[in-house]
Amino acid sequence: MNENLFASFITPTIMGLPIVILIIVFPTILFPSTNRLINNRLIAIQQ
Repeated sequence: MNENLFASFITPTIMGLPIVILIIVFPTILFPSTNRLINNRLIAIQQ
């Protein structure tokens, strides 16, 4: 059995960093943002 009732709610960590932060940051590193959407909106407004 669980030694603590709330042990299942502890945030998992890797090397002291919460895994949630790594999950959020990792895709932004893989897919850097481009200005394509901003440029398309500016062109659409000008026309």
